[in-house]
Amino acid sequence: MGNPVEPAAEDHAELQSPQALNPPQGISFLTATIIAMAMAAFSSVISVWYMQTHANAGGVGSRLVFVDGNAIFKAQVKAFAAGPDAGLPEATQKAAKEFSLKMNASLAPYKDAGYIVLNSAVAMNVPEGLDITSRVAKQVGVEIQ
Repeated sequence: MGNPVEPAAEDHAELQSPQALNPPQGISFLTATIIAMAMAAFSSVISVWYMQTHANAGGVGSRLVFVDGNAIFKAQVKAFAAGPDAGLPEATQKAAKEFSLKMNASLAPYKDAGYIVLNSAVAMNVPEGLDITSRVAKQVGVEIQ
């Protein structure tokens, strides 16, 4: 028989901490963060490689045009405000609808040819030769200053 002062071996299991008996499940936040960063880096490398490979072969880079829709809209508003119907709500609504139809009609040939038309306000730098603002403004019937 064992020493009555010392607990039996079965009693030692009760003295161990709950973490020792039940190890944590899942992965740590640090591990998850490292995995996410690795996946983001891999995705970036693949994206850059794809764009470099396909941009010069008639890819997206050569099928972009930019138009300054804000400048055309401001010129249209200025021209309308100088006219006799500027204060009439019905005339304003009619002019806005006509302007919208003219803008869509002037941009339709680019869309139909497969071009991506971007508002130059969202671009940091518009490459020379890709800005079609003056052509679109002429088709809509406004003069940009």
